Amino acid sequence: MTLLVTGGDGQLGSHLAALPGVTALGRSELDVCDPTSVDRALHRHQPTAVIHAAAFTHVDGCTTHPARAYRVNAGGTELVARSCARRGIRLLHISTDYVLHGPDTPGHRLPLHAPTLPLNAYGRSKWAGEQAAAAHGATIVRVQWVYHRGGAGFVNRALLRMQAGEAVPLVTDQVGSPTPAPLLAGWLHHLAGCPTLPPVIHLATRGEATPDEWVCALARASGIHPRSRPISRTHLPGAPRPARSCLAVDASEALLPSPIPHWHDALLALF
Repeated sequence: MTLLVTGGDGQLGSHLAALPGVTALGRSELDVCDPTSVDRALHRHQPTAVIHAAAFTHVDGCTTHPARAYRVNAGGTELVARSCARRGIRLLHISTDYVLHGPDTPGHRLPLHAPTLPLNAYGRSKWAGEQAAAAHGATIVRVQWVYHRGGAGFVNRALLRMQAGEAVPLVTDQVGSPTPAPLLAGWLHHLAGCPTLPPVIHLATRGEATPDEWVCALARASGIHPRSRPISRTHLPGAPRPARSCLAVDASEALLPSPIPHWHDALLALF
C-alpha cells in the first residue's frame, strides 16, 4: 500500500507521516485548493489510497472567515475527491462530530445516521465537504477532540498556563471523547489497507469527558498540578459548540485490529 496524506504538516498528518508506506504532504507541496497542485501530487506519487486530512479546523476562525472555511473544507475536498475518483484511488475524508446534532442526554452517543445540524461555520463547511466527498465515492471518517502532546493546540496551551501557575478557564458543560492523534493515525493507516469500507465511519475513544476533566487529566499525567476555573461554554466568546457530540463507535470497532480504549486509558498510553 502506498498512502498519500494531505495536510501533512498538521497534527494528524504529522503522526501519519511516521507510519510505513506513507507520504504526507503539507500545503507547500499539495495545495488542496489548487487543482494543478492536486493533480501533480497524485500523478507524482501514484498512491493506492489518500487520507484527506487538510482542513481549516480553527472553529472560531471559520466563523470570522467563512469564505475561507468553505474554500478549504468544501472546495478543497471537492478537488481532492474528484481527482481521486478519476484515477480510481480510494479516498478517506476526515470529517468531524461538529456536522452532527443530537440530544444532550447523559450517555448518548451520536450514531452514523444522526441528523446533520451544524451549529457553526466550521461544522457547516465540513458538512459541505462530506457531501462533496460522498458524491465521488469517498469514505467519510468522522473524528473528534483530536490532540497530541506538545506543540500547538488548545490543550497544550492550557498546560503551559497551568505550568506557569495560572488557573485556566475550562468548560464543564460540554462533553466529548478526547482522541490522541497517534492512536487515530494508527486506525486510519489500518483502514486505508482494508479491502472494503462502509461509506461512513466514526473514530473516537470510548467514554466521555468535559474539557475540564480532559485537560486536568492530561496535566496530572504530565506532572503538572491541574489548576482550572470552571466556566460554561455559553460564556466563551466565538462560535457556539454543541453540549454533547460523542460519536458512537461500536460499528467502527469491528473494522479495527484491537478494541477501542476509554479516553483516559488512551491518554495515559501517551506517557
